[in-house]
Amino acid sequence: MRNAYTINFRWNKMVWAVTSACIALCCIAFAASLCLIVGCGNLLGGIGLLLVALLLLVAVVVAEGYSPQCLEVGDDGIVILRRYASVEIPLDEIVSIKRISASVLPYRSRFGAGCGLFGFVGRCRSRRIGRFGLYATEFRNLFVIDTTGEKFVVSCTEPEYLLGRFAQHSEA
Repeated sequence: MRNAYTINFRWNKMVWAVTSACIALCCIAFAASLCLIVGCGNLLGGIGLLLVALLLLVAVVVAEGYSPQCLEVGDDGIVILRRYASVEIPLDEIVSIKRISASVLPYRSRFGAGCGLFGFVGRCRSRRIGRFGLYATEFRNLFVIDTTGEKFVVSCTEPEYLLGRFAQHSEA
């Protein structure tokens, strides 16, 4: 991307708590399974708990890979950088960018949206926005990026920069 400026995502307290709890639970499950196998000789229980721990580990790795890492804002548009599959929003497809409050976001109409493990990511629907892709790590400084194809809701730690860079697309 030409002339790219990187804006990092910042985790809110809920993301920190959920992520820390999931990683701790994964570590505890691994340790407990080893104790059951080695210390108690309970091979069947230990293997069962080990499978649960491995399943948790896979969920953590997948969630981290698809979580938003940072926004890359450039002359060509916006890229939501993720470890596995970044989301590109070309400049010529952007119709509008406007700030929204967290009250607009739905709490029941989520389609596979993550609820705090490394962020809030997924497909959602809201009466006021319609269907959109959610890429946020906090509920402050939220933006709706409306494109010719779909809508995106992102959080941004530098809202003035984003609005200034795309002033011709920004709505107050």
